[in-house]
Amino acid sequence: NSREAGLKRQTTLIDSGLVSPAPKRRQPPAGSSAAFKVIAYNCNGLRAAMKPRPGGPWPSIVEFVAEEKPDVLFLGETKIGASLIDSFVRTSCPYGPDAAKSPFRGYSGFFHCSTARQGYAGTAAFIREGVHCAEVSFGIPDTAYTDDEGRVLTLDLGERGFLVHAYVPNVGRDLDRLSLRTRVWEPAMRQHLAKLRETGRPVCYLGDLNCCHELALDIYSEKGKAKSPGCTADERAAFDAMVQDDAMVDLWRRRNPALKSYTYWSNTAKSRKVGDATSGNGWRLDYVLCSKEALPIVGEIKPLPTANHSDHCPISFCYKSK
Repeated sequence: NSREAGLKRQTTLIDSGLVSPAPKRRQPPAGSSAAFKVIAYNCNGLRAAMKPRPGGPWPSIVEFVAEEKPDVLFLGETKIGASLIDSFVRTSCPYGPDAAKSPFRGYSGFFHCSTARQGYAGTAAFIREGVHCAEVSFGIPDTAYTDDEGRVLTLDLGERGFLVHAYVPNVGRDLDRLSLRTRVWEPAMRQHLAKLRETGRPVCYLGDLNCCHELALDIYSEKGKAKSPGCTADERAAFDAMVQDDAMVDLWRRRNPALKSYTYWSNTAKSRKVGDATSGNGWRLDYVLCSKEALPIVGEIKPLPTANHSDHCPISFCYKSK
């Protein structure tokens, strides 16, 4: 079936060296005090984001990554189908410390591609050479959700715990995927996060979670939005269940309880001001949710609104330096 084919294809990529099984387990130098930076970015098509675009300080996502130098970079909505990933990696995105001409040189890359539809959804993780990562896993294992759209990647970062990156399914303009989202996806993700939390290690869940949780704060105007994708009562109730009793904590809202700031702007509205996350007809769809074990070790969180390679802007957070 398509799921088995997709998993087999991922294994083929790993075995062929196109996707490394794990970066080298090299620890930072003794006495290193640098904070550990994680960026999540719905790039709305990686191939398009790699092409120069006017209006911002970085012509493409390549220059953005080179300047920001994240230790871990997650990309959502890569839109690279499983049938195209081999040629894309070879021609456009070779990676690793020896890939001198790579736009992401110095990183190991992991692509989780959609097998359900080509050029749809998909996620990727780039892990900087030298970062300790014990394991990279794909999908939401042992649950009712079949991740044949390439939506979830989980990294095991040792003592820093787990990073779970997701590109959450949009329920659709006609809400035709609302049941899938609230009755299948959300329970499966809560189950996955609970299992990771049972280890007692920190857990952070991040990415485009496709929900305006608090309408009064997370969207430019709540008027007429009650039946809009990402704003429905069922979606927001599912988000409530995720953060109930502080099981997972919305890091941005914990640090900024009353600030309206956005991570997504519709291209059709053309209201975005590059560099200003509070501008225009914005929506906050991108989050970092932390377990109680993660809260003491995470530091600054912020949107990066000057990056304009997508209809989303990236979000960045750091683990505190040791």
